[in-house]
Amino acid sequence: MRRRANWPAIGLVAGAAALLFFLDPVRLGFFPSCPFHRLTGLNCPGCGATRALHALLHGDVMAALRDNALVVGSLVWLAMQNIFRRWQGPGAAVAIRPAWLWNFLGAVVVFTVLRNMPAFAWLAPQ
Repeated sequence: MRRRANWPAIGLVAGAAALLFFLDPVRLGFFPSCPFHRLTGLNCPGCGATRALHALLHGDVMAALRDNALVVGSLVWLAMQNIFRRWQGPGAAVAIRPAWLWNFLGAVVVFTVLRNMPAFAWLAPQ
């Protein structure tokens, strides 16, 4: 059986990417600020994600890594998973292993703690 494309989701992602491509989150106050950072002064795992995605859409991988390496790494991992799944052929089962989710959660916690330590300030968004 042939799988159909989820056109509403594809349109939503394409629209969000177009919006993020044309509107620079650094120069415009259009995008909301992080409430966690505003309240605590600490960086959450998502701080800098909008700027990182904007930089990626403009082809600036190094700026994206400086803003949020976790988002860039997650996108690379998701792309690799999609490629491997397609390589296995049509009808390949999508299996999300619990160990992957626990590993990702652990990576998020470690990333969050490290980016808020002075010795790892290079992980904080620029």
